[in-house]
Amino acid sequence: MAKSEAKVEQVSDLTPEQQALLLRWLQTKRAKSGEQEKVYSSIPRASREREIPVSFAQQRIWFLDQLAAGGAAFNIPQAARISGALDVASLHRAFVEIVRRHESLRTRFVVNNGLPLQVIAGEVAVDLPVIDLEGLPEGERDSEIEQRYFAAASEGFDLSSDPLLRVKLLRFSATEHVLVLVMHHIISDGWSMGVLVGELAELYDAYSTGRMPALAPMPIQYADFAVWQREWLSGEVIEDQLSYWRARLADAPPVLELHTDFPRVAAQGYRSARETFVLERELTEGLQRLSRGAGVTLFMTLLGVFATLLSRHTGQHDVVIGTPIAGRTRAETEGLIGVFINALALRVDLHGDPSFEELLQRVREVTLGAYEHQVLPFEKLVEELRPERDPRYPPLFQVALVLQNTPSIEARLSSNLQLSTIEFDNLVAKYELTITAEESGKDLLFTFEYGRDLFAPETIVRLLGQWRELLKAVVAMPSARLSELPLMSAEEERELAAWNATAGEYELSACLHELVERQAALTPERIAVGYEGEVLSYAELNARANQLARHLCRLGVGPETKVGVLLER
Repeated sequence: MAKSEAKVEQVSDLTPEQQALLLRWLQTKRAKSGEQEKVYSSIPRASREREIPVSFAQQRIWFLDQLAAGGAAFNIPQAARISGALDVASLHRAFVEIVRRHESLRTRFVVNNGLPLQVIAGEVAVDLPVIDLEGLPEGERDSEIEQRYFAAASEGFDLSSDPLLRVKLLRFSATEHVLVLVMHHIISDGWSMGVLVGELAELYDAYSTGRMPALAPMPIQYADFAVWQREWLSGEVIEDQLSYWRARLADAPPVLELHTDFPRVAAQGYRSARETFVLERELTEGLQRLSRGAGVTLFMTLLGVFATLLSRHTGQHDVVIGTPIAGRTRAETEGLIGVFINALALRVDLHGDPSFEELLQRVREVTLGAYEHQVLPFEKLVEELRPERDPRYPPLFQVALVLQNTPSIEARLSSNLQLSTIEFDNLVAKYELTITAEESGKDLLFTFEYGRDLFAPETIVRLLGQWRELLKAVVAMPSARLSELPLMSAEEERELAAWNATAGEYELSACLHELVERQAALTPERIAVGYEGEVLSYAELNARANQLARHLCRLGVGPETKVGVLLER
């Protein structure tokens, strides 16, 4: 598959017309530079007699896991409700087969000369403990599920010895179960969870009905990808990627100066919280029309709005926003359980107060260029650029935008058995703020995930309202300059005007010192001024003023004499 074609496959929010646009853009770029299309070679099987290196993504996760002493920051938990008469033996057998099929689920990590290596076991025991909760009152079941889910999600892994997949089954009745599973991020990502559930559905249905499973043999394993990636991503290939990102991110601002409610601390991630809302159907359709008319994708339009919102809050006109990308640019990798997800740093230029339509064209160029150079692992980019590290901030970007396109993990395990996801908040927010957009039918669902160690809930609710107002504004007046786009609703504008209506009547003929003297006589103990913890009552302020006045008089100061004043602000 040609390199440019591989990029198109990863942009799931493109229409066929926009996919063709992207392909033509990539081909034109290469034709202008005189560069020939590079064709990926197929990923070969690697000998298991050799040492198996980790992939670039695994190396970074392993390193951070060591720093965190095996905590739960890199756990990927999932809970799903199973409705119907469950055959537990068939479910267990399905998990055993999945672990057999995927070497990543039989992999542990050892250190050699300071670097991690993959060690693949021939077979591992697969446990499926069943926790009987049938006697639990129905009103207490949800809290019990949540408690056991977070207990499982909070339990760390030892990468050198533990199986990196844990599964347990909560049984409430013969027809009501909850499956809780946790995988470590070093062997999995969001796409992998969809792969696992898809295979689980096919295997369970086959075993429970007595037929042979219809899953195709695995073309390669994750270890083969890791070896290939290390060998392929070198020389001219990596230099082409690095040269683009060096130029794109040269002199980029190291941090986004978002104002927070609480001080930042040196920590790996923040405790997570989120706010969610569904956008009005009419506005969703308006955003789609705007995107089509501008020749951009919905993701690009949302990126432009997010950059505008961040710029208005920070005063910065150079903003870097992260976005995850599936990283599965090869057909062989689509059915693997493993960590392929990559991150792109999208730098948006808002200088010159452009119109939103002009900003969209800037965003389009940035996004298409990033898609073309998406194969460089984020870990290699950080290693190459060596940004100034501050433990309070993730490197290169601190906020992210996601347009959800991972496979759904809703599944029918058999004709009478349905598996459906149970949603819980993440334990850890990877970034300070992540906006996730998910297209569900004709609706657009937004989730604001944030670090609750940084922001109060009411701050995020207010930010969410401003996001909605900006979306309305760009649809209504896309030719307006960014500074002209309103952030507040009409009701908030009226409220702000009322807060600022502080004018009051006072005696215009009186001097300021006379007004202070009158107030000192009326309320001598009330606070008049304060600075850095020190306060003065009206009586104390008046006394100090009189003391200074007498001193100036002794120095010969009289009416119309100019006196220089030097004070703290």
